[in-house]
Amino acid sequence: MTLNTERVAAFWRFVCERHAIFVRRHLRNQEPPWTDDPILRVVRFTNIYRDLDRVTRWLTVKVVPKLAWSAADRAFNILVYRRFCIPAVFDAIGGPRAVSEWDWRAVLETLRVRQESGERIFTGAFMLTSANWHRPKRELVVHYLQDAARTWASTWKNAVAAPSLQFAHRALLPVPGLGGFMAYELLIDCCQTLLLPHSLDDWVFVGPGAQRGAEAVAGRPLTQGGAADVVAW
Repeated sequence: MTLNTERVAAFWRFVCERHAIFVRRHLRNQEPPWTDDPILRVVRFTNIYRDLDRVTRWLTVKVVPKLAWSAADRAFNILVYRRFCIPAVFDAIGGPRAVSEWDWRAVLETLRVRQESGERIFTGAFMLTSANWHRPKRELVVHYLQDAARTWASTWKNAVAAPSLQFAHRALLPVPGLGGFMAYELLIDCCQTLLLPHSLDDWVFVGPGAQRGAEAVAGRPLTQGGAADVVAW
């Protein structure tokens, strides 16, 4: 594979300096500014390691370690949490709890009250198409989650039986409202928390942000397969 060497070097400089900011800020407790880079000083970027992001740390501490639950229950709570990605919202709607214990009418009412009082109930990290739904987004999300709960036992059984990361992704795709990118996000959480046994080095679903990043490193437009090759490289 031929890549633009200057762009590759710039990518790794970014990776190293962005993580160094995390180290200086959160481990060494240094006062700002945490970098001399003029862009990194003023623009927000996600952490280099996904599991260092605040909402992911909260998930692994507050949701996943419910050892009395089945793996299916824990995975479903990850699904619910990632639909909102705001810890306070997840707590407010009643989680974490077993799949059968979710009261979707109560969830919808809680979301309505919070949103109408001016509180944010969704993060901007994940996009959700309206699917020609002309009512509030919160109703669509709860509708999807309620449908997912009905078939979750078989969905999770298929995910566990999948022989590879890519096949596990395919097993999660039928979950209402996910799509390829969100199914992969759920898959990452389930693998990183050892609910599924696959290595994340085996395969990747290239989302829109990763596609743009791969093209920036390559210095040319790429197909999704070509972007996956850049990620693997």
